Amino acid sequence: MAYMTGRLLQRVGAGILGISVMFLTAGYSYSTETEQKVSELSVIDNGHGKHAVISSKSSTDNAETLSRKLIIANGACFYATARNAAPTLLIFPSDTKITHDGRPAIELEGKRYFVGAHLKFTGTEVTISDDQRSQISPCSPHGNVFQVTGISR
Repeated sequence: MAYMTGRLLQRVGAGILGISVMFLTAGYSYSTETEQKVSELSVIDNGHGKHAVISSKSSTDNAETLSRKLIIANGACFYATARNAAPTLLIFPSDTKITHDGRPAIELEGKRYFVGAHLKFTGTEVTISDDQRSQISPCSPHGNVFQVTGISR
């Protein structure tokens, strides 16, 4: 639908809108790139029943920050949550490790972040397809999904 709308506006407004048509086309192209950036998803396991979703592709385009608590939720997967908000499934970079030294943690860029810690997640909220949902089925995302590019305390 977005493609058809963009093409229609491009054809109808080509002579009239000028720069506006270029902006609409660029906006459409960005949406396509965003969908491709999260196309390769997989689930890693720590051997203690905890799972994390990882992606081999990530982007810092339009990065935002979530200040949330790291938790284990649906399917024993890593999520972020805030008071009175539904848990957000986290998608981590491919070099992420799950550790378990008394309690589960995520290790990213040599730093360990334990479940229960309030953290700042940098990244982008993304939409995943039904095919991607089936690839990560142990984690059964029902709400928002956030692709993490960095974590800080």
